[in-house]
Amino acid sequence: MATTTDRPAEERTADDHVKALDYALKRRGFATEIIEPSTRLKVHSRSGYNHFHEVLTLRQDGDEVLRWFWSWGEPIAPAVDLSDVVNAVNKVVL
Repeated sequence: MATTTDRPAEERTADDHVKALDYALKRRGFATEIIEPSTRLKVHSRSGYNHFHEVLTLRQDGDEVLRWFWSWGEPIAPAVDLSDVVNAVNKVVL
């Protein structure tokens, strides 16, 4: 069976990108929750303090690039740059 990452990044759907980030963050030890399958993912602090979390949103930027954004609206990285997104989350959501 094909997995999300078997397809070239440019052919992945928004759902694929959300699932891929969910999986990658869980591998880094984060608790995650897919809020909206095609657009939003909640990432909980690895410290176990459940009141600290961040909601990431997947949407197109002004150049129509599918990109992850922080809850305060700042862009993180393009959805195809999964490692950049994971590294950014790792620095912010402690």
